[in-house]
Amino acid sequence: MRREASQAKRWSFPLERHNLILLVIGVAIIIVAYILMLTANTSDPAQHQQLWNNPLAVTVAPILLVLGYAVIIPIAILYRPIKSHQR
Repeated sequence: MRREASQAKRWSFPLERHNLILLVIGVAIIIVAYILMLTANTSDPAQHQQLWNNPLAVTVAPILLVLGYAVIIPIAILYRPIKSHQR
């Protein structure tokens, strides 16, 4: 009796292959966004204000960060495929 109960409650990793692929895509988008933010860095103080006008660093990178952190990673964690009923 006890052996049957332990076999019925086997634990499996809750994230499947498609979840991990989405998670890697989300992390890659976040890394790209931080790299785009680095395009505005300069060591020359005279050019500091000019480089902040870079549209990649000011607009595209924050949008990618929000997309990665708030959309893709939660979808990767919560997504479960719909299983079709076979008769």
